[in-house]
Amino acid sequence: MLRTIAALTAALLCLAFATAPPSLAAPPKPAAAATVPNPTLRCQVIGNNTGVSGGIGTGSCGTYYADSAYLLDFGVEGLVIGNYYWTAPDTSQIVRKTCWTNPHCDIVVPATRYEQTITVKFQAIDEDLQWHYFSISAYLPEVCGTRLC
Repeated sequence: MLRTIAALTAALLCLAFATAPPSLAAPPKPAAAATVPNPTLRCQVIGNNTGVSGGIGTGSCGTYYADSAYLLDFGVEGLVIGNYYWTAPDTSQIVRKTCWTNPHCDIVVPATRYEQTITVKFQAIDEDLQWHYFSISAYLPEVCGTRLC
């Protein structure tokens, strides 16, 4: 009888360790970390007085049309995260900038006798609180009066 109880106890112990109750089972694997899709940064240089666009560019943009000032229109697509942060340069040639916590940033820059490159930086934070950084540049021609130099 003792042998039978010992054999049954051993069998029960083997069975217990072979199939642990759900509370003791290994926890489920965590879901893969959220990934930020590769956003598309676009910009457009528009003559502030003429309304003529140099076309929409991806990564950078510019124009070959003379104007006394330019509207630089920056935007990001393909990012569904709600926290956007734009940083535009605070230089003397920038007349007005409207860069809010949204996917668009507009800057008005007067034309000069020198070529200009205006680079804005864009930051986004994902669901995992990880920062992602991007930049985009607009190129402006040198303008002499009402014509390109």
